[in-house]
Amino acid sequence: MKSLQRLISNFYDLSRFEAGEYKFEQKHINLSNVISDILALLYVDFIYKEIEPKIDIEENIPTTIVDVQ
Repeated sequence: MKSLQRLISNFYDLSRFEAGEYKFEQKHINLSNVISDILALLYVDFIYKEIEPKIDIEENIPTTIVDVQ
């Protein structure tokens, strides 16, 4: 059931994006932290599907400028 809710939420977000309801704002983010946060969110799915992600993040990744509101 949660997978279906997540899928519906993703479609809703996509439709909002296509309708121009999202606004972009430029700001500095740490891309390495974002990737780590995403992996943490997907950790349970990785275990359930017996997937072992292999991620190699360079130490000196430049700051990325992007944000969606």
